[in-house]
Amino acid sequence: LALNEAKGGYVTVWLAGPPPTNSQTFRIWSNNLTESGGVTTATLQLWPGLKVKEAISTSGKGSIALNPWRNIIVAPTTAPTGFATGVTLVNVTASYYCWLQTRGVCGVVVDDGETLDPGDGITMNSTLDAGSIENQDPVASALLGHAINDGASDDIGFVFLLID
Repeated sequence: LALNEAKGGYVTVWLAGPPPTNSQTFRIWSNNLTESGGVTTATLQLWPGLKVKEAISTSGKGSIALNPWRNIIVAPTTAPTGFATGVTLVNVTASYYCWLQTRGVCGVVVDDGETLDPGDGITMNSTLDAGSIENQDPVASALLGHAINDGASDDIGFVFLLID
């Protein structure tokens, strides 16, 4: 974990034991690192206004999830390394900032060989055709939204995004 790498991410803490109990999840404002005697310690600053409701003992456990909208990969053509965080509305150059649409009506590319009918569940493309979606069983892939009209292959189809 690097300095402020966890900023905007989440930390969850819980009491160990079968089953684990008292899970609390908090947004991370910042983090720093200190090293002493070969041991690196990360200190997390919680989002302003957040309060820890119940103390966690030293035998408690914790886990950090980095901000899912940090260092996104736009439409990989290889196996995805994360989950879909949104849809870009313009071409995005690597290492640039962008705006992602995560909810509501959005025009997206319908993969070649696919068609959409109103109500179809929409997922990321399984053949890794960069930037396109397909009508697929959302049990096998994460549901991104639902088609709101007919969509033709290799064309733009309207979907109602449900990513956030």
